[in-house]
Amino acid sequence: MLRRAVSRRSWMLLVIVAAMWGGSFMLTAIAIRDLAVPVVAFTRTAVGALVLAPIALRRGALAGLRGQLWPLLLLGVVQLAAPFLLLGFGQRSVPSGLAGILVSSTPLWTALLAVRIDREERARGRGLVGLAVGIAGVVLLCGLELGGSRDTLVGGAMLLLGALSYALGGFLAKSRMRGMTPVGAITGAMAAASVVLAPLALATLPDRAPGLGPLGAAIALGAFSGGLGWLLYYTVLAEAGPAKATVALYLVPGFAVVYGVVLLGEPVTAAAIAGLALVVSGSWLAAS
Repeated sequence: MLRRAVSRRSWMLLVIVAAMWGGSFMLTAIAIRDLAVPVVAFTRTAVGALVLAPIALRRGALAGLRGQLWPLLLLGVVQLAAPFLLLGFGQRSVPSGLAGILVSSTPLWTALLAVRIDREERARGRGLVGLAVGIAGVVLLCGLELGGSRDTLVGGAMLLLGALSYALGGFLAKSRMRGMTPVGAITGAMAAASVVLAPLALATLPDRAPGLGPLGAAIALGAFSGGLGWLLYYTVLAEAGPAKATVALYLVPGFAVVYGVVLLGEPVTAAAIAGLALVVSGSWLAAS
């Protein structure tokens, strides 16, 4: 079997995507200082949809989406609106770097859900070993890093539920999005998520004008971690194939930790580094 060669450009795009997605945890931490979580989640999806819409229109990727409104709405809720809310609420009590590590457990959830949902995605052999290693990492993080208070435990649980929602969204995309282009599907899903989140955002608007930092962070979440990040990811997906493109997912928590330590002054502990190594390596094995 011929393996698809990965160009230097594709590797560079992979690193850029990982840097954008890893930065989403730092940006969320900044945005929720002045803005309610639903407002941040709505801004993230709405700006992302606005960034992607012209590109999707130019490529003709939105043709035929009218007949897929319910699947798009379901995908928008499960893969975007719900996890964005859960991640935002979770990060109110959990540092951004640790949040990035916990959310990187998505492949572990995928492997667990596949037992009942999708036989093709079931972990076998070293995938089962990876599942055990990754779960050990999550347990380590929950016990040593989140065990200090009830708030941090609840926040960690929300972040893990956000990762679970991402995993469910992956199965939905596989089963319900057939016939759609990836850019068209994610653009439609972001628009649908924005419609769902709009009432919550309106109900939680701030009483006074937010600072430029939190407002800019919320907009950057949609423009870079949302719209441009997804566009670049699908570009690499087309050029290098899914196996190579998933490398970006394993780099994300590393960037999240670095941003948190360097830019937000968050502490980093040996337990967090050990948990990062276990969760990322376990996720890689479980998804391989």
